[in-house]
Amino acid sequence: MGVFSDITVLKQAEKRLRHQADHDPLTGLPNRSLFHEHLERALAHAERNRLVVAALFLDLDRFKEINDSLGHPAGDSLLIQVAARLRPAVRHEDTVARWGATSSPCCSRTSTTSATPRR
Repeated sequence: MGVFSDITVLKQAEKRLRHQADHDPLTGLPNRSLFHEHLERALAHAERNRLVVAALFLDLDRFKEINDSLGHPAGDSLLIQVAARLRPAVRHEDTVARWGATSSPCCSRTSTTSATPRR
């Protein structure tokens, strides 16, 4: 005799918790921790396959002025818009993340160009 139990709700809750732990709640972008994981994987893959990894850090100039003069809702709206524009600008395998409180989204990508690793 077997017992069947539907664990769909439990699995959905686990998935939501995992997403909340790894993503910025405002922009939905991966957070610093998840970015680090993706970057480490990209670096390992690049070393194995003699590829190049590029990391680009973006910071919004005078972001504090926007928050101070227009309010935090305007600053939040700007961050959401920046995230929405950056996501489609990179390949699926690339990562755009929210690095810190003042925005600093960043991208990591593995280039298809072969290169000699520099030590």
